[in-house]
Amino acid sequence: MSVSADDVTAAVAAAVDALKASVGADWSVRAGDLEWDCWETAEHVADDLFYYAAQLGAPGYADYLPLRAEPNRPGGEPNTIRVVAESGPPGLLTALSAMGALLASMVRTADQGTRGHHSFGAADASASAAMGVLEVVVHTHDLAAGLGLAWEPDRALCARVLARLTNWQDPIDSAAGQAHLWRTAQVLVLAKGARNHNAALMDLGAMICLPRQPRCGECPVRKLCRAERPELLPRKRKPAAICLIAAGSFESLCFRFRSSAHRFPTSPSALLNKEVAVRKSEVEKLASANHDQGRL
Repeated sequence: MSVSADDVTAAVAAAVDALKASVGADWSVRAGDLEWDCWETAEHVADDLFYYAAQLGAPGYADYLPLRAEPNRPGGEPNTIRVVAESGPPGLLTALSAMGALLASMVRTADQGTRGHHSFGAADASASAAMGVLEVVVHTHDLAAGLGLAWEPDRALCARVLARLTNWQDPIDSAAGQAHLWRTAQVLVLAKGARNHNAALMDLGAMICLPRQPRCGECPVRKLCRAERPELLPRKRKPAAICLIAAGSFESLCFRFRSSAHRFPTSPSALLNKEVAVRKSEVEKLASANHDQGRL
């Protein structure tokens, strides 16, 4: 599964954590450049998470579930999920967390092939999770703008799309890679409507330009894409080699090296039943040094 229940949980948790800083603020202000205020926007996100979950629970229903959805003001957004005003922002964020948990649970337990109705087409569990993550990320940006908070959207989704569009072969986490991504973004972003552009990038990254199995045949910008093997992009620098040494092996290793000038952490017996991460290069160097001295 490309976008998982854990992704939904992580996105909602990050959003709620950021928004908690403004529980004492005025949530009746506009959310960024939306027509909705911050309270209505947060309710909208909770409502969407609820509907994505509920639609997965009715895979044979070829429309949105017949649940009552009403606006709380003339011309407002019709939502099914409404939060009691007296509960304040803490109650609103609690409801948002609960709806995120509901969607995550449905995504995690849905049978393979289960699809729920959506206006863009039937969505399986992964697509439903992706849409939920997008709603959370995009509208948390709106809420943060309205409440005066710092918020940064998911860079990984955007980086994946940009690297594949330009067939960038070098590591994206290098200085050259970061500079390339910024240059590319600056060329693509319009002078007006940057929010819509960013949302579209995340939409592509979450639903079409998937990490392991990109859906290139459905991509609206496939004619512009230069990636020859998109499933291999983006590239990242290789981390240092790590090996896991079980506590018993670690104890034996410490015993063998204890007379050498090299010192492992003290009290190795305290590490029983745990695993200790040791850099492979360091182990090999120690082993080589002690072998030369006849200790191994």
